[in-house]
Amino acid sequence: MGGQNDKVVNDETGSVASFEEVGLRQLSRDSQALVTGDVYGDKSTTDVLYVLQYLGISGKILDIRESTTPFKEIAEYGKPVDDTCKRSARPILEIVTKVSTGVNPRRPLRPGCVRVFNAEDEDYDSMSSESENEGRAKPARAGRTQMIIHSEYLINALKAVVAYYPNVNLLGNNVVIDAPYRVIVHHLEALKRYRYHQPASHSSDYARMTAEHVDVLLNFIEQTVGEVLLKEEERHQRSVPVATFENYWVALKPGEVIFVKQNDLWQPQVISRVLQDVTTDGRNRQIQVVSWYLELDHKRIVRTTDQINIPFWTGEQVVHSLDAIPARLFPEGPDAMLKKQIELGKMYWELLQRPTYMEYDGMLVQSYPGFRGGGPLSHGSSGY
Repeated sequence: MGGQNDKVVNDETGSVASFEEVGLRQLSRDSQALVTGDVYGDKSTTDVLYVLQYLGISGKILDIRESTTPFKEIAEYGKPVDDTCKRSARPILEIVTKVSTGVNPRRPLRPGCVRVFNAEDEDYDSMSSESENEGRAKPARAGRTQMIIHSEYLINALKAVVAYYPNVNLLGNNVVIDAPYRVIVHHLEALKRYRYHQPASHSSDYARMTAEHVDVLLNFIEQTVGEVLLKEEERHQRSVPVATFENYWVALKPGEVIFVKQNDLWQPQVISRVLQDVTTDGRNRQIQVVSWYLELDHKRIVRTTDQINIPFWTGEQVVHSLDAIPARLFPEGPDAMLKKQIELGKMYWELLQRPTYMEYDGMLVQSYPGFRGGGPLSHGSSGY
């Protein structure tokens, strides 16, 4: 593939500087032809390599199978298959699926030693020989799938568009992302824009290579989770937004504002990460949304971490009925809520500038009928 000898440009400048702060260039007509054309030249890399890793009980890798096309099914360990290959070059993307086999590999016995079985041994079978027992395995079960990004062009593109995504490491020669590839999904539009609007420091060859590798990633996401994303986004865009438990994470992008219901009041917070808690048997249990907000700690404004758990539901659920709603789906409208929160923030900041207190005379929230409160509610700015 042409351009392999280009000097790799590190796009990371303040995480997003190369995308938003460095002057963007509109590609010339010739350069656009290079970017959009299906011309790959001498292809010395594999676009996507699919890998199955068969693991024993101890987690040791027993066998590895590779293919340039997705595996149609997970074959049993030891069973020969036809759609495998040997890698001839470093791929742009490597999709690794770990498969549990239940096989317990044993060390070979030393000369003169005899392996003893009893009736309670898992590998004991009075009708089978030891060699047959060692080859016996439980049905193969697919486990975690990960994407390994080898392309430096693609890694630098991600560094340019991903401004905030805790627990995702974009440093190093390889980047590992767990399925369903949330950080990629949350930056699809940014990657599409970056493909056509790369920094002026990129040479035409470097821009072409970056565009090709971004296309490989976008095509893979479209083939694997594209239909799921399309259906979930359609649910969010209804007049009354709904969501499924499995895919509500699509609306919960780290770094964006979420409204969390606490004591019947909605509090704006910033999403840090979203975890899907499952039981030991793999069943969904709850969504854990870890977020943060600013508050006064004595003399400093600090970030305070919070966590809300959203219980499991089946089918479609109205988003407005949940206790954690992204700002763009909030019933009062994102623009109105943004204006309101800015006003509250300015008031809060003004209160921090001088010794003060607030006095309230009126009905209390969730009080007994007719019960009133009066007098100073809190002294100092830390109370509100």
